[in-house]
Amino acid sequence: MLVQSKNDNRGINVKRGLRNKCNIGIRPGVAPIGYLNTLKGNRIASVEFDPARAAIIKEMFHKVANQGYSGRMIKRWLDQQGFMTKNNCKMTLGRIYATLNNPFYYGEFKYGVKWYKGTHQPLVTKYIFDKAQVQMQVAPRQWNKQVFPFKKLCKCGRCGGSVTAEVKYRRTKANKINTHIYYHCNRIRDYDCTEPYITEIELIRQLILFVPQLKLNTKYLWAEFNEEIKRLNHLKGIIAYNENSNINDINLTPHQTKVIKDDELTKQELDMLRQYLLHILKFGTPEERLKILTGINSKFELKDSQLRLV
Repeated sequence: MLVQSKNDNRGINVKRGLRNKCNIGIRPGVAPIGYLNTLKGNRIASVEFDPARAAIIKEMFHKVANQGYSGRMIKRWLDQQGFMTKNNCKMTLGRIYATLNNPFYYGEFKYGVKWYKGTHQPLVTKYIFDKAQVQMQVAPRQWNKQVFPFKKLCKCGRCGGSVTAEVKYRRTKANKINTHIYYHCNRIRDYDCTEPYITEIELIRQLILFVPQLKLNTKYLWAEFNEEIKRLNHLKGIIAYNENSNINDINLTPHQTKVIKDDELTKQELDMLRQYLLHILKFGTPEERLKILTGINSKFELKDSQLRLV
């Protein structure tokens, strides 16, 4: 019984010592890659940057956050750099993801069920860490279901490659899922292309600014506009029939139904067409946007997350 009591007391003292370390901002155990423990006797006195590895780990976070690198792309990059762990091993894909998910790198750590603020110097900012988390979220595979209307709108301004898109999901503190669509270089032409991501919302905002300058396929857009008018007039008739009301003050039919050839529109009609284009860009569905973009003849490139007419 005496031996059991001593063992129990030793366990309690060890746990108390670990909690005290956490309270002063030192995470018990071996420091994660990119950091080194400094010892005082047999005890961890502080956690410092590993001069041989910290810069690479920091760059790893920035490549994910700012350039949209996936875990496999990071693995390939690390292997090309000849990067090795303290045990002289290559980083596995699992360890790469564990590193990118570790809040220790922005200055906090979890021990047991509690969170603590570390006294070590953060390797990255909380902003970069959170941005990397968004980029690593994997969208469910829904082949041929997700429509990305702006993929063919522009080319990458850095390498000349095509632009692709993907959906990212982020869970908020309120346990809601926010969905974001990002466009970026597909990196087929240049695997190391550094062109950053741009959100679909920002891409649309920039495109709208170019509407007055766009070269339009007026014949195609006018036909689409006519179809939209037909749908609206049909809806108008349904409302009037069901509500027994007269809404003839909304007259959408005067001359819109004419068939035109290219460059036959008046200035007023062309302005109306551009307003229609703006409407679809702002409020249309992905399918409607994809359809309407066929009527834009202007060419763009995407560089430094900015659309440019070429």
